[in-house]
Amino acid sequence: MREEKVIVITLVDLIQLIFAFLGLGFGMIAGQKGGVLGAITGAIVGFVIGVYLGSLPKRATIRRERRKFSQLTVGQLREGLYDSKCMTPNYFLMELKSRGENVQEHFALVVRMMESDSFLRRQFGYAALLSAFPDQARKLRHYRPAESPEVCREKVSVLRG
Repeated sequence: MREEKVIVITLVDLIQLIFAFLGLGFGMIAGQKGGVLGAITGAIVGFVIGVYLGSLPKRATIRRERRKFSQLTVGQLREGLYDSKCMTPNYFLMELKSRGENVQEHFALVVRMMESDSFLRRQFGYAALLSAFPDQARKLRHYRPAESPEVCREKVSVLRG
């Protein structure tokens, strides 16, 4: 049986991809004055510049989130992690981990999220598992949050084992 891989592209990933190809196109057009070699060189340089410029929104987002999370106390981080509206449990867990906290005590929460009836909760839980518990994530190579809650619960049961 062939293993399927799920590719998730976020808005910031899409922006970076668009910038990369715009840079490639503009670079090729600008380099055409130098013939074929100029077009190839221009395309490569344009692509690299596009990738860099396209990465700026992602970098800014990560920087803003780190700044926001660094101002929270450990208690506030735990409270935010257990908030039913939490959309970034992976950020909360990673911030707790960076402060030397034992994130293993929150593993059961992540498992419950991955078994949720809500597709979004399963997605957030899976992101948290990948970020904070990579060893456990290796046991779930075939887990896909888009599958039915019943299938997800069955696959996650190996983590309870």
